[in-house]
Amino acid sequence: MEADASGERTVRGPGAFRTFWIVQAAMTGLLCLFLLYKAVMPGSWMFDWVFTVGSFLVFVSWLTGLVMEGMRITPGVIAAPVIGVLTVAVLFTGLPNWVGFNISKSAMEKYAQSIMAGTAPKGPQQVGVFTVNDPERIPGGARFSLEGTGGIFVAYGFDYLPTGGFRPTEVTGSVHYGGPWHKWMVDYD
Repeated sequence: MEADASGERTVRGPGAFRTFWIVQAAMTGLLCLFLLYKAVMPGSWMFDWVFTVGSFLVFVSWLTGLVMEGMRITPGVIAAPVIGVLTVAVLFTGLPNWVGFNISKSAMEKYAQSIMAGTAPKGPQQVGVFTVNDPERIPGGARFSLEGTGGIFVAYGFDYLPTGGFRPTEVTGSVHYGGPWHKWMVDYD
């Protein structure tokens, strides 16, 4: 125990940084939740400014705390990196996008059928967890793009082909999502 200027006794020791590490883990967790939310939409979530600035600030505060803690490795010190590594592993599996797709599948099917019937509204629409745009009838089905994906030079969207068979048109790449669904990407550069 040490006495401060007022004569009050304060406890300093291994537990002095406990609150810091709890806050650090909470900040890391919030940043990771934001990333998982952003990763529902395909595209360049890695270059989002909130992710970039947030990751930098969390890393700098973690490193500062580690130096102030005397480079001791404790459970509190490793919590933030473990949360971050687990989140990155989930992100690279594509799981957030797959979950968003499956949550939205029935709403997207209704929207695709309205495109095929010629009754789909024009302009951006909220369909499930996705904001969709550019409805277009294509041979054997429907196509629409996803708003807010890919950045400047890339666009993403879905094709709905209930009669089967993907017919690539101007898409750069395509992934079969099962059944009549294909996720496409166009790279404009």
